[in-house]
Amino acid sequence: MSRRQLFFELLVNGLVPYLVYEAAKRQFQAGETEALIWATVIPGLVVIVGLLRQRKLDVVASVTLVTLAVSIAVATATKDARLLQLRESYLSAALGGVMLFSALIGRPLLVWLVPSLVPPERREQVQQPIVKSLMARLTWLWGAIFASELLIKWLMVEHLSIGQVLAFGPIVFGVVTGIGCLASLAMARALRDAERVL
Repeated sequence: MSRRQLFFELLVNGLVPYLVYEAAKRQFQAGETEALIWATVIPGLVVIVGLLRQRKLDVVASVTLVTLAVSIAVATATKDARLLQLRESYLSAALGGVMLFSALIGRPLLVWLVPSLVPPERREQVQQPIVKSLMARLTWLWGAIFASELLIKWLMVEHLSIGQVLAFGPIVFGVVTGIGCLASLAMARALRDAERVL
């Protein structure tokens, strides 16, 4: 991801929702739940506009649209603003739980998922034992990261204002994701070095 893309993501998912939330509360006297829904709609509209321009649905767009649907469903079912703030984290926790469970039963999700995502000419390469070992370890790592995102977000919701969670939530998740990427690279390098020694 380029710096420009990173800046755009932080703007759309952090600053803009915060400004919309504050404007909805101050200018239109919206309640917390209604203001949070408006803050969620803006990133969703950006994704829809991007889909109309590119005419293809990628993973990020899919997650954003599902998050928007979850937000609307939660807002319909409850007026608890804290539950609504955790909307993205439900999906992260579910994915993390699936990854950890798959690793626990000895069928790590990434081991069988990655070959289906690479071009046919590279499938033999990702079936090598060292790559499978890396994918198994990464399943544990990213499962833990995604599962813990719900806990981190819950702690933020309990200790910060709604506006602060909207503004800093994407940054915190970006930092956690960055740490996960660095750990993934370190794992890959360690396995590669171990293979050279053997």
